[in-house]
Amino acid sequence: MADLEAVLADVSYLMAMERSKAPAAKTIKKVTLPDASIHNVVHLHFQQEGTYLFEKIHSQRMGAYYLRKFVGDKCNIYEFLRAILMFEGIAAHEQRKKRAKEIYDKFVFADRLAMSSTMPEEIAQMLSDALKEGEAPISVFSAVKRHLYQHLNEKYMDGFSKSQEYVRFCQWKYLELLTPDLISLQDFSIHRIIGRGGFGEVYGCRKDDSGKMLAMKLLDKKRIKVKKGEYLAVNERNMLAKVDSPFVVNLYYAFQTPEKLCFILDLMNGDLKVTCTICHTNITLCQERLPGTHVQCFVCGCPIDWNRHRDIHIIWRCFLHITGNTIARFGKGLF
Repeated sequence: MADLEAVLADVSYLMAMERSKAPAAKTIKKVTLPDASIHNVVHLHFQQEGTYLFEKIHSQRMGAYYLRKFVGDKCNIYEFLRAILMFEGIAAHEQRKKRAKEIYDKFVFADRLAMSSTMPEEIAQMLSDALKEGEAPISVFSAVKRHLYQHLNEKYMDGFSKSQEYVRFCQWKYLELLTPDLISLQDFSIHRIIGRGGFGEVYGCRKDDSGKMLAMKLLDKKRIKVKKGEYLAVNERNMLAKVDSPFVVNLYYAFQTPEKLCFILDLMNGDLKVTCTICHTNITLCQERLPGTHVQCFVCGCPIDWNRHRDIHIIWRCFLHITGNTIARFGKGLF
């Protein structure tokens, strides 16, 4: 009976995968926007909250999308701001130094030469001095960014409030304010189980409104509490939210039910598993294959540095689960 249920689950899963490829599958559940007149109510809410500012609206994904449509790509000041925001997302110090110099040359130095800069001279000089010292912390453009937000706020926000882009943004914002918990388990069709872990299971699922196939990781709160894994669960959610890489599964939604923590992730096709099991009785052979205490592994072109291992002996039953070209999970014993 269990075998029959597994076969039926597999068939259901494969049929869902096929349906997700069809254009018609993406019209199962539609979001209905409120009437356009609702933007007056939302605008009043912004004014009461003091959030009708370029910086506040641009910090929201939908707000940034409609502001960019309204401002256009030919606004040099807005392109300057976008370059700074992208710069702040660079983690490597050397890359930041190089990118900071490029931004300064393109947006500040050229305008100063042409004597067309709207930036106060003291801010430009402070930025120039900081870059000459060879330092490029993430906050190096903070004063410039504040000036740009103020300039864009004065130049565009009056016109933006009367635009069709703002009306559409307010319609989406009204839905968000009306129903803060937009995503729940009811928005997904759950199919077969594709993996198990210490805290829960991973299922293949299909989002009803888009028809897209995704992976749903359900962590049981009771198991997490018994194993004292609260810190690990919160860290996993926070780290996945920051990741945007072709080499790591990306997080789309995170929500909870009274019993479960739910992560909606990329579902990668294929099932390539790389398993490395090191036994104490066979450590000599493993040292011949993996000489020294420094091991560097290249997975899908993504370097993994194991230099922090104190000794090769501590690598015990370590494994990498790789799905398609994407690392889905690191196993026990890596650190």
